Amino acid sequence: MYEGEQEGAESVARHILGKAVREVFLRKYPAVHPPGRGRSAAGPEGARGRPGAGPEARSPGGEVESQTYAPIVHWFSGGQTLELSDESPFPEHVAALRSVAGLEACVRQRLPSASEGELAGHMELVLDGLHQCSMLAKEDADHGVGYRDMIGAMFRQMEEIE
Repeated sequence: MYEGEQEGAESVARHILGKAVREVFLRKYPAVHPPGRGRSAAGPEGARGRPGAGPEARSPGGEVESQTYAPIVHWFSGGQTLELSDESPFPEHVAALRSVAGLEACVRQRLPSASEGELAGHMELVLDGLHQCSMLAKEDADHGVGYRDMIGAMFRQMEEIE
């Protein structure tokens, strides 16, 4: 029996989409984990398929790239959550994304002249990419998605089990 038949088609599809999101994220944005830590996407050409962009790659400013996401992760670790609804008007959706400290700045570093639509799409890519790299927890709902601190979410699950 094929593994997907036991898990269900939706679960398999989510897993495949998650891997694709992670790959696109790591090709467009800096490495998430410091050198020697975390799941590496580095292959023979280095991280994100760029020659010479191994796990120790640095951003244009010279800092270790994993620091790019520190304000975003810190915002969530402070107990903040982000709920995005599929039904909210676009201006509310963008305002919710902009409420996450450091998220817009992270995207603007790479896309300084992005339209509002591109900006929103890339801000969601960064959030989902951080989730795929185990930096944020993500909860899918019927009409939206929520992002939370990964560690806090794990502790809540442990408390629910007990």
